[in-house]
Amino acid sequence: MQELIHNIEILLASHNFIVVPGFGGFVAEKESAMECDSTFYPAHKAIGFNPSLTYNDGLIAQQYALTKLISFEEANRQIDRAVGELITMLTTWGHLKLGNIGMFHYIDGNIIFEPAVNNFFLSSSYGLVPVYFPKIHQLAAAQEQESGIVAEAASVKAETADAGRSHGIRFTPSRNWIAAAVAAVLLIILFPLHVNDSKTDFAAGADKASFARAVEVITSNAEPADTASTAMPEASNAKYHIIIGSFYSQAKALKYIAELPAQYRENCTIIFSEHRYRVSYRAFSNEAESDEFLETFSDNPRFRDAWILEVADNNNENTTIL
Repeated sequence: MQELIHNIEILLASHNFIVVPGFGGFVAEKESAMECDSTFYPAHKAIGFNPSLTYNDGLIAQQYALTKLISFEEANRQIDRAVGELITMLTTWGHLKLGNIGMFHYIDGNIIFEPAVNNFFLSSSYGLVPVYFPKIHQLAAAQEQESGIVAEAASVKAETADAGRSHGIRFTPSRNWIAAAVAAVLLIILFPLHVNDSKTDFAAGADKASFARAVEVITSNAEPADTASTAMPEASNAKYHIIIGSFYSQAKALKYIAELPAQYRENCTIIFSEHRYRVSYRAFSNEAESDEFLETFSDNPRFRDAWILEVADNNNENTTIL
């Protein structure tokens, strides 16, 4: 199965339409570079999936035959075995990650595809990563905060000196120590550290398929990216969210909410996790209640792909409720 995933990744770098016989078709479309929340994202290929496209166009079989030096018929047999293994794992575990392509979910007999946030299928953007760059008004706010920090440090220095004189003790803080502290605080404010620990190399086949629980568990915390977003309608201890949409940017998530009927729109909120803006319709503190609600809610054709996102109680900077 890993060999099948590796060949799909190779083909997505040079083709915009690939069919995996007996499983479905992948469609790739170029998306331009964009800016979101002071972060610049390079151009990339947006990947879609259609489970209805199951015919064999021979593209993957030809790739197998060329790379493994086997016949076309043998290549098709190996692909059939890999697809059978892939479907078995997906239906057994409920979730399956396909390398750099994305995550598949198997819910109520339906296959739901969630594309990966970052991929290297667009050759012109290979090696480029998202870059954070604060806006001018953010820099101005940081400078004002710097002035406040310097003034506070001077006040503390004066109070400390007065206290020392009142007890007959002379104490003079080091100027170098104060300057170093101020510089460290400014460095954190102006240039926050962004760590990307994903190691993607589709040419070497480094990423392997991985599995997740039937309900995705994500730790929560973090400050909101945009305080103007919709507030949480449920209690603060609600952690089982009914997700009805997932997007690359907050603007797309807000547009999706705005296009919903009024009876659904007023209950929605946005959850930012794993570089995705997810639209939550309802939230529950009890897992059984969320499962019961989803069974009837997904009967609505508009929300038949809805799923449950579990947000853990402990704080972590990976998840933000907007």
